[in-house]
Amino acid sequence: MLDLGLPLDADGASDDLLPPVAGLRVEDPALRAIVLSHGHGDHWGLLPLCRPNVPLAMGAATARIMCAAAPFVPNAFVPNVSFELNDRRTFQPVQHHALSRRSLGL
Repeated sequence: MLDLGLPLDADGASDDLLPPVAGLRVEDPALRAIVLSHGHGDHWGLLPLCRPNVPLAMGAATARIMCAAAPFVPNAFVPNVSFELNDRRTFQPVQHHALSRRSLGL
């Protein structure tokens, strides 16, 4: 799945905005990962409504920016990155282990 953002015209995140996609609320192998394109709320704003261990994929810079901005952003989300995306590298959502904040340079 690509992004899971809060609609720009929404008053706030609520369960009724979460799309009916298998794996968002309860574990389901059909959802291999959510790929986060970048750290704007209209791309990640509904992630806090998902199950806690939903696999997330994003670039290291996006993860660093979201973590650094969290204290200053209302309803911030600090991602637990499962897969790091890299330029010109194939993305294979086979979860071996979650990336630590240390491995991301945080």
